[in-house]
Amino acid sequence: MRVYSIISATRNIGKTRIIEQLIKEFKERGIPVTVIKHTEKDLDIEGKDTYRFMKTGAEKTIALTPNGATIFTREKSLEKVLEKYVEKRGIILVEGLKRSKYPKIVIVEVIDEIDKLKFEGKLLAIVVKNNLKKYAIRGKPIYRIDEIGKIADLIENTALKETLKCMGGLNCGLCGYKSCKDYAKAIIHGDDWEGKCKLKYRVKLEIDGREIQIKPYVEYVLFNIIDGYVKTLKGYTPKFKEVKVKIEDAEANT
Repeated sequence: MRVYSIISATRNIGKTRIIEQLIKEFKERGIPVTVIKHTEKDLDIEGKDTYRFMKTGAEKTIALTPNGATIFTREKSLEKVLEKYVEKRGIILVEGLKRSKYPKIVIVEVIDEIDKLKFEGKLLAIVVKNNLKKYAIRGKPIYRIDEIGKIADLIENTALKETLKCMGGLNCGLCGYKSCKDYAKAIIHGDDWEGKCKLKYRVKLEIDGREIQIKPYVEYVLFNIIDGYVKTLKGYTPKFKEVKVKIEDAEANT
């Protein structure tokens, strides 16, 4: 999923401002953005109806207003929130959550602060408030805080690469697009959703150690036949890495 966390070494350094500018930049490019804000404060107000509903035991409460809707939920996990409430398209920016597994864009006042900041997930880029000359730290690019277009380029290009990794890479056309790249761009631009790639799982056929070449459509059909049967069996795990089916000549082994 195309999730990128914006974090900083100190408060009031400009995380919110950068995210606002990135939203505007991506909107001009036709890319929808979802933002998740991490806060230590409870947003629901004690005594209000939504608070009372949640306090009584509601799993989630939705406040619908003329200007939009607000969802109150008991879910505290970023991964679960992404799974349940965020559409599988566009780009997702997270303000905060240093301990999340997602790539980080780190904002610092001075470059030395980067070594003092503890976070998880890979470092995507560093953004500084002063006018540094271009060089890399840990092999990652550094941007000035006003280089929004370049930061957006980095996020968009990274999102395209990450989306392509989840596809078969055969440009088979079974998803309805001419190429995997066309489908990936459609997802990023919000024109389509994830999940249409027919060859996310690859099928390999060997006979006596000799690999048999099979066409994409045949590969797709074979996967669905095998997966359709295997998923009915006890012990099946949906998020498997590999399934092996072996056919042997019983008489040849006697």
